[in-house]
Amino acid sequence: MRVLFFYPKIEKSFRLVSPPLGIMSICSYLNENGHTAAISTRSSSKSSIKKAIKDFSPDMIGVSVISFKYIKNALLISATSKKLDLPVVWGGVMASIIPELVLNSGYVDMVSMREGEMTWLDLANAFDKKLPFENVIGLMLKTNGKIVDTGKRENIDLSVLPRLDWTLINPDKYVEANFGCKKSIHIYWSKGCVGRCSFCYNKGFHCSERRQRPVEYLIDEMKYLIDNFGIDGFEFTDDLLFANTEQMRELCFALIENNIHVCWTAYERIGIINDQEDYDLLYRAGCRCLMFGIETGQRQIQQNIHKVISEEKILKNIESCVNAGIIPLTAFMAGFPNETEKDLKETLKLIFKLDKSIVCMSLLTPEPCTELFDHLIDIGKMQPLETLEQYSKVTW
Repeated sequence: MRVLFFYPKIEKSFRLVSPPLGIMSICSYLNENGHTAAISTRSSSKSSIKKAIKDFSPDMIGVSVISFKYIKNALLISATSKKLDLPVVWGGVMASIIPELVLNSGYVDMVSMREGEMTWLDLANAFDKKLPFENVIGLMLKTNGKIVDTGKRENIDLSVLPRLDWTLINPDKYVEANFGCKKSIHIYWSKGCVGRCSFCYNKGFHCSERRQRPVEYLIDEMKYLIDNFGIDGFEFTDDLLFANTEQMRELCFALIENNIHVCWTAYERIGIINDQEDYDLLYRAGCRCLMFGIETGQRQIQQNIHKVISEEKILKNIESCVNAGIIPLTAFMAGFPNETEKDLKETLKLIFKLDKSIVCMSLLTPEPCTELFDHLIDIGKMQPLETLEQYSKVTW
């Protein structure tokens, strides 16, 4: 089967930020197993969508819908594809959260739920053998006007997947300057996070489970990007790069032993790395910035969002980070349910103690279908979203 995957355009964005790593993984897996898959990015008009389809001549269209920001363009891609009599499949976090609304839009035939590599391979095999799609686990589809759930697929063992095929895209389109480097690109080692934060999609999508790819796959990909595109830095998109110090040391020693001399940044959680020696090791391995989600300094709100972190631990981790030469970036949010001015002053009191970190403060945007989002609906602070158009208008 021939599949063309679209990576939709975010409205009002002017450049590509991250490579479509999820689609790249699916395409790499399909191509390794006898099918033909390709990627089209930022198709923002009907003419460009039609041209991409005509040039590739696919049997099926896949559309990645990671968040509400992609819905408007995803609908344009899907409507254009349907006019060309092509079956359309949506996948990604947002599509997996609201599959019934997606299928009822009239523009989408199937939703690939949660992680898509195994589901897409079974779907492609079923297409070639003319077998019913209802037998493919991990799909939601409409049959005779009724929505059918084919069953939940378990989380994938990432070691069975191939290395990412970076020839599927042009990496030069995704580079940017970052801490300590001029040509940084996004990459990933793991999927999922062990946290259960009430405002995050991870609990529902990854079941609060973190899994990592073989480190040699990651090293090979980094070498390829360094040798062929002059990449001198990486930003890990992992929700949580390390869940323990053993994983941290595995990556650091792999980078050092393979002479990967680049700068890199990552998302991490306070309290996982605690010893100064480990922060020093991170610096030796190229780490130049760690981003910590602290969210709030108010104890009760920490408990409400399932992210209790002591002030002592926060200050100790930030100090160790700075002592190692790594820039700490600490992220906070304002606007939690029932948050008072007194609560915010507790958060500000903590922020003023973090004078050696870059502090990022944002307003809380409740992500659809998270625990926090559902709670706000239950207490009457928000109204349920009932159409794709409503979801597409959610703003940060």
